[in-house]
Amino acid sequence: MVLQTAMPMILGYFVYDLALAAFVSGSAMEKLMVVHHSLCIMVWPISFHYRTGCFYILYMMAAELSTPFLWLVVYFLPRYKITGPVYILLGLVMVLVFFVIRILPGPALLNSLISSQIYWKGVNPAIYWLAMITLPLPSLLFTYWFVRILQGMVGALASDKKD
Repeated sequence: MVLQTAMPMILGYFVYDLALAAFVSGSAMEKLMVVHHSLCIMVWPISFHYRTGCFYILYMMAAELSTPFLWLVVYFLPRYKITGPVYILLGLVMVLVFFVIRILPGPALLNSLISSQIYWKGVNPAIYWLAMITLPLPSLLFTYWFVRILQGMVGALASDKKD
């Protein structure tokens, strides 16, 4: 029931997020986000229809709770040249929230996917392979983005010390 109610909203949000990214920047980070959101828009309805991998979809929806902090710190505050303690505090909150929601669960989710192979035995082979190929991708992308966020944070702190 939760997934049935939330699916149209989150897919609509992804379409909005894709449009927003198209207007904000064209960096490699946004290109990966476009691929990530596009795959979600295509794969999640299939998974929901076949009732496979719904637990993972719910987790990935919950992971989007960190997105407002990301947009705020990475795009909006710099665009309006908001710096200083507010920027640093919100940046630290963003890193903490991103880590707790997107990075920390990653190993357990991948272990769950490996450990649940008996469940997948009865699933249509095309759906099985779609799941096995796409379900690990968010954890890999989240890790890449987290490293980039940390690099940006270190770079920002280093440039503040030079000034």
